[in-house]
Amino acid sequence: MREASLAPLLNELSLVPALCEMPATYQRIRDRLLERLGSSEPLYAALRAALEELFRRLPAAHAHALTLAQQLESVAGDASRFFDEMDFRFLFDARRKLLRVGYDIDNAQVDDACYDLLASEARTAAFLAIAKGDIPRDAWFRLGRKLTGYGSRRSLVSWSGTMFEYLMPLLHMRSYSNTLLDHGLRGAVEIQQAYAKERKVPWGISESAHSGRDSRMQYQYRAFGVPALSARSDRSGHLVVAPYATMLALMVDPSKSTANLRYLTAQGCLARHGFFESIDYSVRGVHAPEFIRCFMAHHQGMGLVAIDNALLGNRMQERFHLDPLIQATEFLLQERMPTLVEVFPESERDQAAA
Repeated sequence: MREASLAPLLNELSLVPALCEMPATYQRIRDRLLERLGSSEPLYAALRAALEELFRRLPAAHAHALTLAQQLESVAGDASRFFDEMDFRFLFDARRKLLRVGYDIDNAQVDDACYDLLASEARTAAFLAIAKGDIPRDAWFRLGRKLTGYGSRRSLVSWSGTMFEYLMPLLHMRSYSNTLLDHGLRGAVEIQQAYAKERKVPWGISESAHSGRDSRMQYQYRAFGVPALSARSDRSGHLVVAPYATMLALMVDPSKSTANLRYLTAQGCLARHGFFESIDYSVRGVHAPEFIRCFMAHHQGMGLVAIDNALLGNRMQERFHLDPLIQATEFLLQERMPTLVEVFPESERDQAAA
């Protein structure tokens, strides 16, 4: 047997096709197998057995690929329909020109509180509502843009100072250089890095499960952030690091994020199903942290999408911005950083809260 006789088959097997291309790829593999197995050129017994087993399994793989593609097409259709049918107007406060936090179905009334900060995961909802024409563009410019400082670094104020608030929208929305949002996101990551370095812990603080447990011994969940970034008066002193926060930061600072993930791995934070939910330094200090050994699907999912963006040139952002509605609205993301800005230091926020 010559090695060249297997080259066409090996070429097909080495491809990494898109899901929609897999049925056709399996068909070509089947054709190459039939050619080789039907050839008069001899095969080693073990090699023939392996090729025959591969041939036997191809129909099931082909059928599974077709079924999976159909299921995903159905999910995509449902998602598109849900988006088209969603009307944000019932959540819009016409007086304040902001989206309310939610709607109480039992009492049939909207929440009094509104999302009012640009540095929030909720800016995605405002952006989409504007893109659909459900709410006016003014709503975007009503989102708070107060700046905060930490040393020489500047960023936008968020409610809790979590990495999630700043970076979750970046999973699908572009960040344009030299803009207010880009400076805010990068500044938040730098402040998180500096804050953790001063405390000699890995960086990446966000909402997550922590060491507190309920009566059923289930981990409790809350927002943890960097005080310098937070508009809240909460200064509880909890120190909880969530690895998914660093995964999100791969989209902003891939070099330092990779180094931080390696450090977390060396600390024993990586297991079979991925990085643990968090490391809690609040109870026993930095020398004896408690690992929160659970995995939250939405945190793992965000981390995987962030890795995808970091490795594949922001592919998910590209797909999002291919939509004509998004293209017509993306100018909102290009707001420039003002030359003269008022910075609201943490000490002043503490005084205001007091």
